[in-house]
Amino acid sequence: MSPEECLHRIADGDESALGALYDQLGGLLFSLARRITGNDREAEEVVQDVFVNAWRNASAFDAQRANATTWLTSMTRNKAIDRLRASRRRLPAAPQDAEFMPEAVDPAANPSQIAQSDDRAARIVGWMSELPPNQRQAVELAFFDGLTHPEIATRLNETIGTVKSRIRLGLDRLRQKMKGGLE
Repeated sequence: MSPEECLHRIADGDESALGALYDQLGGLLFSLARRITGNDREAEEVVQDVFVNAWRNASAFDAQRANATTWLTSMTRNKAIDRLRASRRRLPAAPQDAEFMPEAVDPAANPSQIAQSDDRAARIVGWMSELPPNQRQAVELAFFDGLTHPEIATRLNETIGTVKSRIRLGLDRLRQKMKGGLE
C-alpha cells in the first residue's frame, strides 16, 4: 500500500495503516530529524509527533498539493526546526558531529524496509550533491541546520533576496529530480 493510501485509510481510522506508513517512512523521517536536531532522542520525539499529527490530521492530507512523503517530510522538518530553535533558547549545547553518530535502526524493521529507506536517503543525498554549490549550501542551511533567511544571509554574507533565490532554485531542481523518484 502506498503512503497516500495509508493516509486515506488512517483518515478512516485504520490503525494498521499507521503502522504500515511508519514502516515505509519512519527511517527516512528519523534520519531527517536527526540531521536537523543532531540528537537521537530529539529526533525520536519529532518522529513520534509527526506520526501522532498524521493520525489526527490525515483527513487534511491533499494528494493534489503534495505526495505523502513530501507532506510528512515537511512536517518533520518544521517540527525538528521548532525543537532546535527551542533548545537554542533554553541552553546552548555542544554541537554533535552527525557524521560520527551511529545509524539508528528500528529492530522491528525488516531488511527490505531498511534497504528501501537507505535507498531513498541515498537518492536525496545524490540529488543534493548535483545542485550548484551556492544553492546546495543555502538549502542545507535552511532545511538541515534550521537557519532563517536572515541568519543564512549573515552567515553567507549575501542579501536575503539572494539567499531566497538560491533556496528557491535549489528546491525547484530537487523537485524536478524527485518527481516520481521516491515512489
